Amino acid sequence: MELILALGNIVPAILAFTGAGTITFCNYKLFKKIKVQKQIKNNHLKLYKHTGDIEPNKRQKNPFVTLLMDKKSKDYLNALNSMNIPEQLKDIVEKFKNYVEPEDLKFCVHNLQSVSINHKNILIDIKDYIQNFARSVVAAGNYSYDNQINLFFTKNGVLSHEFLHMASHDNDCIGFQSNVHNEEIGRGLNEGYTELLNQRIFTGKKRSTYQKNVKMAGLFELFFDNPKDMQHAYFKANLDTVFDEFRKHGTKEEFFEIMQDLDNFARAYIPIKDDIKYIKMQLKLYDIIKRSNNKEKIRKFEEELDKNKVISLLRKKQNLKLHYNTLETQIGFNK
Repeated sequence: MELILALGNIVPAILAFTGAGTITFCNYKLFKKIKVQKQIKNNHLKLYKHTGDIEPNKRQKNPFVTLLMDKKSKDYLNALNSMNIPEQLKDIVEKFKNYVEPEDLKFCVHNLQSVSINHKNILIDIKDYIQNFARSVVAAGNYSYDNQINLFFTKNGVLSHEFLHMASHDNDCIGFQSNVHNEEIGRGLNEGYTELLNQRIFTGKKRSTYQKNVKMAGLFELFFDNPKDMQHAYFKANLDTVFDEFRKHGTKEEFFEIMQDLDNFARAYIPIKDDIKYIKMQLKLYDIIKRSNNKEKIRKFEEELDKNKVISLLRKKQNLKLHYNTLETQIGFNK
């Protein structure tokens, strides 16, 4: 589930020996990404039709998942302390339990009892690696629904990222990634928020992994009065909570549009096209958060947006005309 660029040049380099191989390969990769993005769009359209547009405070049933939580008080922290932790995860578990609150430990405690860690050998498992590459998912590591962590590389932050997937896994949901009616939604948001937590809890620094998704996940966090509530929702594998917070100011259409774009970033990123989309998404979220009339939230949002000079320019230029559909801009040239 974690994308990296390392070894991303191996296959093109091999194909280069055939002359036009690199060009052929690039065209093939682009075709695959376009195909994946089309599939994501179709999946989201199906889910959109299944999801009611009832106001959050009137909804009787969650639109994405039905989460059956044990409401009895349990000391998950004591349970975790008494467990036999795999050696590779001891340091990770120690940092994790000191960062999160006990209520966030439930799935971690449950899944740690049976998790398996498989170290893949790039030479022996080259077939699996190439298959991932062909699907536009060059993975340093991934976590599967059968509670297995597979690692192709062990660089700093890979195992802890996959650990967080394990700690937020419940049945057909991993964090904010949900499978509903056999369709997937939320992978992009999930990968972004997972890496955001990974940096906060474990690495202490930004990494190249899912940069756009991380930024967008951080902006989603600002929709919450208390950002910790998004963290609690993540470790309860509950995308509904994010949907509900968003729907206080945004529409269902806007939510699904952004989820689709985030899934594209995570699974089939297309340069330039998605770079422009990334700018539009941030400004769209800014437009939505302004509907709250919450000065503090708007201020924090602006601080985050202004970290990017392009976004800052687009936001502050008073004579700028921005059209969300085409991203056409005029900066004082037309009088």
